[in-house]
Amino acid sequence: MLVSLGKQAILLDLYKRNLSNWQAEVSTEFKQSIEGLLVRVVGLVIALGAVLIIGEFWRRAIFRYVHDVRRRYQFLLMRKIALWCGVALVLIFAFVTELGAVATFAGLITAGVALALQNVIVSIVGYFFLIGKYGIRVGDRVQVGTVTGEVVDIGLVRFHLMELSGGTADSEPTGRIVAFSNAVVFQSTAGLFKQIPGTNFIWHEIVLKFAPESDYRAIRDRVGRN
Repeated sequence: MLVSLGKQAILLDLYKRNLSNWQAEVSTEFKQSIEGLLVRVVGLVIALGAVLIIGEFWRRAIFRYVHDVRRRYQFLLMRKIALWCGVALVLIFAFVTELGAVATFAGLITAGVALALQNVIVSIVGYFFLIGKYGIRVGDRVQVGTVTGEVVDIGLVRFHLMELSGGTADSEPTGRIVAFSNAVVFQSTAGLFKQIPGTNFIWHEIVLKFAPESDYRAIRDRVGRN
């Protein structure tokens, strides 16, 4: 009995020693994980601060050097998109350890979103063409297909026209608001026509009848001078 109890005591001491070693390893790993997490959080805060500081300098530069209101709005919109993309990239690289799996997942998600939101993406791209240097503004008179009207709003996905009756300068509103997708700029069949501000070109046809025995050279010279 004493021999058996001695063996059990030896085994118990061995188990205690293994348990103590395992507890020490767990404590060490826990401390290392906490230190790594703190380092990652500090790096995340520094990276986000850098992105926000760059965005603030970008905003001040826009307000300082871009004086045109329309161009300023475009640059501010580009800044906002770039800022959010930068924040998203910082968060992804801060909390993701397996970049390969994330890249595969992001590729599948991007393909699905591009397929499902194809028209929306084309409309968003068309928005930047509409607000470009030779685009349209609120108050411009345009013609889209068979609809003529004045631009009342330009959104990120579609723009709205106040329909006008006829195509002359004294056309009256019909009381209807027509909405068009911004993707119309990429459609060759729908055509977007913009009238030059301050002008009103109307096609007039004049029919002239001449006698068969008239001198066509003299008539041509006379009509050309008039």
